[in-house]
Amino acid sequence: MLNWYQRTRRRLAYFKDTIGWRARLYMKLSRPLPVTPVLVYQMGKVGSSSIFHSLVAIEYPVTYHVHTLHPQRLQQAMDAWANGQPHEYKDMHRALIIRRTLFRRGVPMKIIAMVRDPIARNISDYFENFEHWKYPNMSLDTLTADEMVAHFKSLPPDFHQFPLIWFDIEFKPTLDIDIYAHEFPKDVGYTRFQQGNYDILLYKSEISLDTQERIIQDFIERPDFKVIMSNVSSQKTYAQAYKALKQNIRFDDDFLDMMYTSKYAQHFYTDEELAQFRARWGMS
Repeated sequence: MLNWYQRTRRRLAYFKDTIGWRARLYMKLSRPLPVTPVLVYQMGKVGSSSIFHSLVAIEYPVTYHVHTLHPQRLQQAMDAWANGQPHEYKDMHRALIIRRTLFRRGVPMKIIAMVRDPIARNISDYFENFEHWKYPNMSLDTLTADEMVAHFKSLPPDFHQFPLIWFDIEFKPTLDIDIYAHEFPKDVGYTRFQQGNYDILLYKSEISLDTQERIIQDFIERPDFKVIMSNVSSQKTYAQAYKALKQNIRFDDDFLDMMYTSKYAQHFYTDEELAQFRARWGMS
């Protein structure tokens, strides 16, 4: 942990380096916008980076990608960054500006949210944020598959249960939308609904790319939208470790029950899909 002097220097250096970027973003979002903004807003490691970069690729005029907008969680992440932890401070500050402009002005928004098998999502998150979860001097280069399995399973309940509660601790208090109060057609895999100023597109990341493209094309009224894959775990420097963990990790029935009898899993996934997830990650 950094001392007060180090934290202050770290913050001042960031503000000095980014003052122009922050001012431009604040001015842009404080003015009338040419289109309805699209916010890709969901927990990490569900495929959101691919959708955001695909929107950028077609030059959609106003689109942003955030994992948190809740003021308390934003402040916690910014404080952690100031103490030297590996958080994306610029992402946190962008989210803060979005809150202080678009949300404060009550600007109508299109919001894209996704869900994913929670165990598969957590395994991807484990590698994406390994620096946060690792012990001192731990390296993916030297860990065996069995050691990775043991380390992953030893992570605190907050880590494993995060996708199960994300809509309750983040989406609901930020947007005043209870996602579970809206029916989700599990067999179809996606839904769209309007509440207040928000037009919501919600879908399972397991649906086909063709379906994702079609529903987003309709949602943003851009037939030229195509999904461009990015930030994919199997294509990163830790791809071999990621593959080894997926091949070797298995969970007991108690853990599978916690994940797949949850409100989250039961709301979004069919019995057949949950059975497939259990077969994929179960001991037998």
